[in-house]
Amino acid sequence: MGIRLFPLSITTITILITIFFTNIVFSQDIYTLSVDIKYDSIVSLDGEFFAVKENGKWGVVKNRKQILPTQFDGIDALGDGVISFVLNNKIGFADTLGNILLEATYPIEKQSYREDFSQINVFDYGAALVEVDGRYQLIDKQNKQIIAQEYEITSRIGDAVAIKKNGKYGIANSKGKILLYPQYLDISILIEGKLYAYKQISTSGLPMFGLINGKGEKISEAIYADFGIYNGKQATYLKAYTQEGGQALLDDEGKIIIPPIYQVILPTILPQYFAITQNLEEGIIGKDSVIYVPPAYERVEIKITNDTFFLAHKENKTFIYDDNQNHIATIEGTILDIANNQKGEVYFVIEKNFSYGIQNAEGKWVIEPIYDEILSIVADNICFRKKDKWGVVNMKNEVVVPFQYKEAKPSPSKRFFVLYDGKKDSKLLNNEGEIISFAKTESIMITNNYIEYKEKKQRQRVYATTGDKPSGFLSIRGSSNGITVAKTPEGFSYYNEKDFKPLTNTFYQGASIFFNGQALVYKDNKLKVIDNNFQEKAVLLEGEIDNLEMQLNNIGLRAFMGADYYIVKNKNKYGVITIKQ
Repeated sequence: MGIRLFPLSITTITILITIFFTNIVFSQDIYTLSVDIKYDSIVSLDGEFFAVKENGKWGVVKNRKQILPTQFDGIDALGDGVISFVLNNKIGFADTLGNILLEATYPIEKQSYREDFSQINVFDYGAALVEVDGRYQLIDKQNKQIIAQEYEITSRIGDAVAIKKNGKYGIANSKGKILLYPQYLDISILIEGKLYAYKQISTSGLPMFGLINGKGEKISEAIYADFGIYNGKQATYLKAYTQEGGQALLDDEGKIIIPPIYQVILPTILPQYFAITQNLEEGIIGKDSVIYVPPAYERVEIKITNDTFFLAHKENKTFIYDDNQNHIATIEGTILDIANNQKGEVYFVIEKNFSYGIQNAEGKWVIEPIYDEILSIVADNICFRKKDKWGVVNMKNEVVVPFQYKEAKPSPSKRFFVLYDGKKDSKLLNNEGEIISFAKTESIMITNNYIEYKEKKQRQRVYATTGDKPSGFLSIRGSSNGITVAKTPEGFSYYNEKDFKPLTNTFYQGASIFFNGQALVYKDNKLKVIDNNFQEKAVLLEGEIDNLEMQLNNIGLRAFMGADYYIVKNKNKYGVITIKQ
């Protein structure tokens, strides 16, 4: 076992809803029926336009209006206001009003169409790449060839087009302007409109790479063996490799940030710092080339609490640096985590001889390493496992919860943790250090603010901050905007997420979570849109809805996740409910 790490699991939800309907009334609010439920298959082109299949043929629909009739073998893509379609294994183009710009003329390489298209025929920057007699051409919306026939097109990224003539390579844009006349052994588009790598024979007599900016100006001689792109969270960097085995880091304009004196440069969890290797030893450098940890260690890492710490490991010792380049402590054993208590004091989780304990910033033992696993530190309380039982010890080394629980789990935010055993009363330790007892559990779910558990087929809830325990619900659905959906014997209704007090006296047959002040509810055989005052705004459709509870919950979740549409199904026919953002 050992220390537990707590990554948040993200579940990607694929959702279908089955609807049996009789009458449809359109909503002018967030939720609208944008594609009638009558097609054999539907694929989104951009969340507004949809490729629809009927009787084996494809067309395009937007807001219930048929843009292109279902008479094509495939709808390949949508880009730059142009829809590409397939007919008889050839590509044609239409505008988003349904006007045919070009009949099906150019051969298509794939016949998978919407299921797996390469997007080679997508219009972008007013141009599309098509194949003519085994060669690529760039055409505009009037079907005019943009780049002269004398140039061979080898690749395209956005507005940049790599061209070839007489065995030499250059760059053009999507308007046909030659930015760099073919003169190099090879050319690569590194960053669209900003950086290109050219290849030529260097002064050493070897083929090497240099850099050209978006204006076609040479900004680096051919001195590099290769380039690579690193797309960070806040910036894009270029990694340059030297013939001698060194690496340099350049910004997106080709300026050297870190010189090529290191064998390896790697990103870290923070965009302003990079791990470096020199002579097989590691260190930390900033993007300003400031050395925060000298390359003299077996392994380095970054830990973030209230502050940023750099941990450098060597010979079973951990050397701790702060973000001011100061060496602040040396710890024997392995530091697995760093935590701050309520006073801001720093503590280190230490593994020594396969056991776990706590040291303070001075390197003194607060809790001796006698435990088999550590779960979490919350408000000076530490959850440990000893043999096969979990309990809690505080920073005074006092046992505050006996070691008698089979399982222990933290909240996703790590603000509290829960110890439970289905046969025993369970414990919740909140971020104030308060111990809250609750009943025996059949199952348990932990969120950032509360826990839910099942007892005698009903759902109960315990709030971490207040200790309140609302109970007696058949199920408790998701929450958003401070409003929770829950099911009682009377039906679904809405409750304040913080204290679980009812917000309305109305009960529904089904209800979704709120999104942008609106929710979907089902009552009196109608699917309605309500506002956050629980007033009816519109009727979306009428009729019976299959799998009502699950489907409404899923639509609400999809809206909350920022999805633009929801594909619905009725008796093997598909349509679309659009969620306006």
